[in-house]
Amino acid sequence: MDKQEQKTITRRLRTFHYTECGAFEEYLRRMSMKGLHFRGWKAGMIFEKGEPEETVYSVEVFDRGKETDLRPEPDAEEFAGSCEAAGWEFIDGNRRFCVFRRRSENAVPIMSEEERFSAVRRAEIRGAVRYTSVYLILNLIFGVIAYLYPELWMFSDTYMLVILLIPFMLLMNLGEYISLFLWYVRGKMRLSSGEGVMYPSRLWYTAENILITAALLVIILWMAAERQWYDLLFVAIIAILQTGSRFRINYIRPSREEQKWYSLWAVIAVAAVVFLLNVMRPAEDYSWAGMETSILGTAEQGYINISSDREEMTDYDYKLYRSEYPGVIRVVWWSQSRDMKAPAGIGGGWDAEEVTSDDAYSCRIFVRYDDAVLVLYGSEEPGEREIRILRDRLGLS
Repeated sequence: MDKQEQKTITRRLRTFHYTECGAFEEYLRRMSMKGLHFRGWKAGMIFEKGEPEETVYSVEVFDRGKETDLRPEPDAEEFAGSCEAAGWEFIDGNRRFCVFRRRSENAVPIMSEEERFSAVRRAEIRGAVRYTSVYLILNLIFGVIAYLYPELWMFSDTYMLVILLIPFMLLMNLGEYISLFLWYVRGKMRLSSGEGVMYPSRLWYTAENILITAALLVIILWMAAERQWYDLLFVAIIAILQTGSRFRINYIRPSREEQKWYSLWAVIAVAAVVFLLNVMRPAEDYSWAGMETSILGTAEQGYINISSDREEMTDYDYKLYRSEYPGVIRVVWWSQSRDMKAPAGIGGGWDAEEVTSDDAYSCRIFVRYDDAVLVLYGSEEPGEREIRILRDRLGLS
């Protein structure tokens, strides 16, 4: 695109659902009245600057199209060609949308009311199901992680928000089916009475986008407030890569076959960056105690040096989970010690509710109190004296 051409076009990042095809037509008509005439898609909607005129557009849903189509495929072009004789000029296609401009005053509707209603309904359901499958998979993955490793999210408000966002997005997606059902019932009633079906902008989609965007913004701001700069950098780089790759693909507009290769390279690039970022992540320094805090409690980790009677130093790494909620303590205890069995003779000096250990390690002890769970690692099991020192330093009573 040369500089002269850039001066005569403008781009709008606007999307419509299939049930909003009437609102789409009205949007294009109003843009033409402003002197901006729709010329197609290229990483957004492209409008050419010209003289204002009232252009009549027809936005149709091509049933044999696919949600991932970025350009008119041969079957869509064949459909568009059949519409030329009816007085309509084909402009462009994207996803299942085909946009036409009326060229003849005697142009007849491209589809009947029943055909259009049926095509829109099927396309909208297919699009909703596609997102539902993605959200279900994400909920399954995060649900399994949350179940098996609750300590990863229960003591971090940020990760807790992320865990809650995934089912929230699924619920919003399921709400689309209710909205679509109500639209379908109203449409059938209008068809039965001989009226045309309405395809206006739908409030649900706007509300859904606003709520999900607001939830993501809250998580980002929370991460900034918690000074989780590395995690923020990680999210920012992935978002930039994802957005950049999608922009590039939408700009080039590859065919269905070509998209497979572009998508493969995009996945490889993102995976490589994720790997490099994890490799470059600063190693955790256990020379001081680090702590995470959430509304459910705190998770602390660090190490403690204890000198023996022989003036030798013994190091103990520890993780200490605290919460005022007994249910949280029970869940963490189950997660940490579910595969362990307490050997005889251990736990006398801990004065705890439960004590167990892992025979696979020289010293890996799990201790549960009413309001805390301690996981202790060392080169040897602590004696009575070491246990008293550990309890005193960690504030375990």
